[in-house]
Amino acid sequence: MPSIVKTGLSRMSVDEKFWHYPPYWRRLAAFAHANILIETLEMDSKEAVDDFTGWLDNLITPKEVSATLLDMRKEPMWRFWDMTSLNLKDMIVGRLMLIKNWRVKSGLMFTNSHLVDSAIEDLDGEGSLLSIRRFSPLQDKRRIESMDSIEKIDSDLVTEFFSDIIDELGREPTGVVWKKLVVACRVQCFDSNLFDNLIKSVGNLTLEKEEKERFFNTLESAAEIAAVQRCKALADAVTHALVKAAGKFSTALDAKIGYYIILMSSGAIIDDSDWTEWIGKKMSEYAFSVPKGEACQQLLANLDDLSSLMKLKERCLGRARKLAVSGIN
Repeated sequence: MPSIVKTGLSRMSVDEKFWHYPPYWRRLAAFAHANILIETLEMDSKEAVDDFTGWLDNLITPKEVSATLLDMRKEPMWRFWDMTSLNLKDMIVGRLMLIKNWRVKSGLMFTNSHLVDSAIEDLDGEGSLLSIRRFSPLQDKRRIESMDSIEKIDSDLVTEFFSDIIDELGREPTGVVWKKLVVACRVQCFDSNLFDNLIKSVGNLTLEKEEKERFFNTLESAAEIAAVQRCKALADAVTHALVKAAGKFSTALDAKIGYYIILMSSGAIIDDSDWTEWIGKKMSEYAFSVPKGEACQQLLANLDDLSSLMKLKERCLGRARKLAVSGIN
């Protein structure tokens, strides 16, 4: 299901030119189409579903990836694997409960309110941990700031977790600890001490010390955390580490991954005018550092995709494009 939703959403966003519509509605449309398709394929066999989803994964284009990363800036809390039937039920019931509670408190009638209660019981029977005080991953305009108003995790446990993470970063700065942080960043606001250590760890990264895959994986995780937690300082640290290493990128794939990491990091910048200035500056620094040849050619194609999606004015990415073009000729 996630693969089909992911591909359907990407095609709607780019090929059908629906990217400027709210992500929430595009996701619901993609989810509905995916359900119908899955049911059709399952009438054949389970193997047909597996073959089809594998084929879909190979179809995604760089422009579609860019659209997905740009969506993170609008709704950083959402993930493709959150799009399940149970999750959709959870969201709908949650919203119905909010409506019901408001009408009851206002002294108004709520027709068929017993059906909402039955739906809650059904969800509980399926093993769902329904928490109406928490937003759904499908909630439109859901942001990290919403954590301030939801039920908090025990502060002592959080402090202990952060302390353990910092110790682990000291022992293995590019290890599995970053994957833990990617999960944790969606359920708890990070404190300044943890951010300081993350920024320091990213600042110490070098391509000479690390395998290329581990280097990229660490920066990708850090970029995602920066976007979800809205931490510009971490986003700046990620792009600085990337630009420092860019001269050693040997392939078009390296250049493309670097571009994706910058784009994901940009989710930390909330204001539109600040974002435009930030992305123009970071892409220019990156284009200046990327080796000439196929890497510059790939970056130019990515910049064209970005300009097309965002309808950016020429001056925003103008310098970055000129640097990329000069690296091709």
